[in-house]
Amino acid sequence: MAASVETTETNEPMTFKPKTIQEILKLHFKKKEKTRISGDALRLTTEVIRVFVKEASARAALQAELQYSTYHYFCVKGMDDLILI
Repeated sequence: MAASVETTETNEPMTFKPKTIQEILKLHFKKKEKTRISGDALRLTTEVIRVFVKEASARAALQAELQYSTYHYFCVKGMDDLILI
């Protein structure tokens, strides 16, 4: 069970399935049959990845907004004959 307090636009919690995270981790284990991950470690890893993805998406949205604003300013203020659609 992945812990989360944030929700998406559809009011569903933003989470990753721990089983999915466990399978991703297994891809990087050197001795796949012998390596284990505890429940606490899996929950912690799931939460860290959730926070990382949330932060990355927020930064990407901000960067896109800044790039659009700069482009929009250049087209509207810098060259009167260009119109940004």
